[in-house]
Amino acid sequence: VSYLFAKNGTPVLAVYVMQRNHYRAMIAIGAYRVLEEQQIPYIRFFKGFRNERQYVLDRVRTALEERS
Repeated sequence: VSYLFAKNGTPVLAVYVMQRNHYRAMIAIGAYRVLEEQQIPYIRFFKGFRNERQYVLDRVRTALEERS
């Protein structure tokens, strides 16, 4: 997990920034499972892709709004 957003100390969104060929690695899959068990949503951004500032902000904002 690259970033973890919390509200009142409770995690509400995890953000991964990773290489595009690592998202299926066993360590990543294990982390996804833990988050899913804890009902913490996550989003991924991949290095090497054009993650424009506004695109990142919009995705994070949308994910956080869905959790509130």
